[in-house]
Amino acid sequence: MTENKGRAGRKPVDLRTLIFWEWHWWQAFSLIRDGVIGGQEIDGGLFPVADWKDPVRPAWMTHPGAIHEWEKKVREDYYSRFEQKSYYSKGVPVERHLWEALKRARTARQVRRICSQSRWRSRLSNLYEHAEEFLHALKKDAPAFIDGPVVHATPEAAKQISALSGRSR
Repeated sequence: MTENKGRAGRKPVDLRTLIFWEWHWWQAFSLIRDGVIGGQEIDGGLFPVADWKDPVRPAWMTHPGAIHEWEKKVREDYYSRFEQKSYYSKGVPVERHLWEALKRARTARQVRRICSQSRWRSRLSNLYEHAEEFLHALKKDAPAFIDGPVVHATPEAAKQISALSGRSR
């Protein structure tokens, strides 16, 4: 992020923060709108074995180089035992009625009520806490279309996008 140094005009944007929050908003909104299909693999990856016990360094080992080598060997042994695991979703139904209500919300109280009613309330805590800012952004910068990819476009560009996707806006 660069500084504006007192110049007039647009302030610079912290792109990393913007992308981080964009992903969180996209995930929360798509979960409400689309739900989760049961049986999908989620959060798969490498995980430590459950029965791992941290080894105790021998009391006679006092030389820093020997301690370093011993810790390195223990660390390699620990990571070599990681197992590939897959988790499968139980499935969460679509909350289309809440999605539609969220798009129509006009007050912070309505937004917070929607967040409280959703099965995804833990993922909507930021929306709950910043409901006023959400409504302000929704009024000020309404996207060209909200049910598909969020795109801010000129009317001509929106028409071109609509023609390409085969959906009317």
